[in-house]
Amino acid sequence: MKEHEIFVGGLDREATEEDLRKVFQRIGEIVEVRLHKNSSTNKNKVYAFVKFASKEHAKKALSEMKNPVIHGKRCGTAPSEDND
Repeated sequence: MKEHEIFVGGLDREATEEDLRKVFQRIGEIVEVRLHKNSSTNKNKVYAFVKFASKEHAKKALSEMKNPVIHGKRCGTAPSEDND
């Protein structure tokens, strides 16, 4: 199912899952946003995974949104390759 998901890096530490959702939902239906957080500070670890309902939407997000601005900061996107 990794082809449904994209990696988003370089996030602002104050960015929220809602910020990511707002930016990417114009591409297509989002199933899940996983923002990795530091458990002691509760700030995000500057990266997240956005999972779309279809792999076409994930592909479209990668091709059309290489450097989206999220919470006022320019970020980067890449295919998801984590193996949790």
